[in-house]
Amino acid sequence: MADEVRHWSQLQERGSDLGLRLLVAITRRFGRALALPGVHVAVLYFWITDALGKRISLGFLARVRQERERRGLPAGLGPDWRASYRHYLEFALAIVDRVMLWGGALEDFTFDIQEPELFHRFQERGRGGIILGAHLGSFDALRVLSVRDRVTVHVLMYTRHAPIVNTVFRELSPDVDLRVIEPTGSVAGLALEIRALVERGEWIGILGDRVEAGESGRIEEIPFLGGEARFPLAPYRMAVQLGCPVVSLLALREGAYHYRVTSEVLDPGKDRLPRAEQDARASEMARAYVRFLERHCLESPTQWYNWFDFWEQKAPEPGDKE
Repeated sequence: MADEVRHWSQLQERGSDLGLRLLVAITRRFGRALALPGVHVAVLYFWITDALGKRISLGFLARVRQERERRGLPAGLGPDWRASYRHYLEFALAIVDRVMLWGGALEDFTFDIQEPELFHRFQERGRGGIILGAHLGSFDALRVLSVRDRVTVHVLMYTRHAPIVNTVFRELSPDVDLRVIEPTGSVAGLALEIRALVERGEWIGILGDRVEAGESGRIEEIPFLGGEARFPLAPYRMAVQLGCPVVSLLALREGAYHYRVTSEVLDPGKDRLPRAEQDARASEMARAYVRFLERHCLESPTQWYNWFDFWEQKAPEPGDKE
């Protein structure tokens, strides 16, 4: 189809700078409740005009329905227009919560944390590790929690794919050190930087559900919601080389101002493995991460925010624009 995109990095950020700034201003001035009518208007506009996004949303929800039925679970949401609209609405509400969290309203939120002492337990060893998040739920809720709990988390991310959002949120919290690592230099330089952070007890947050452009050869096809999907191996290879713990972590919205934080230790990172065993261990961790991700996609499908065909993505070819 003419509207298909080969790779997620080629998607342009939707929405305008003015629209996002207006949402930020309304939410900060009047609070979430009075911002909601404007959120519904914006969601309805984007849902009506975004043909590709609706097709992707409906396709994802259909996969979830099929996988739930295959596992003998209740069918849940149907892949229809109501479910798709709710999918868009959840994305908008996540942005509203993001505005409030970074705007200093953390105390308005409650968090049901599965293992509240998880990171402190690891930090008793004096070393940090790697947190694997996803475009499922709110990674920002996790980042703000880390500030509250005095756990230093640096987020490895490519900000160039969402310049409007990143600019506005930096302006929203100018006094907060967002600790973003932009991987623009050499791979060796990045590895040395991450090693230094881990060895002084700090954590690296990575969204593990997207393959960056240029990562061919460092990916693996893994079963996910009834099909084979491409996932990056780089975070796991980095972890086994450092011998550091790896934790999957998600914050899933369960109503206004309330999140459930769930985690799974993929590797406790006690020892560095021999080189001959590292690739196999990296693959094992990647598959454990995907099983964790799949389980929570089945529970909270409308909080999945990968707005591209996850199973048909292709790496950019030479000459393609990112």
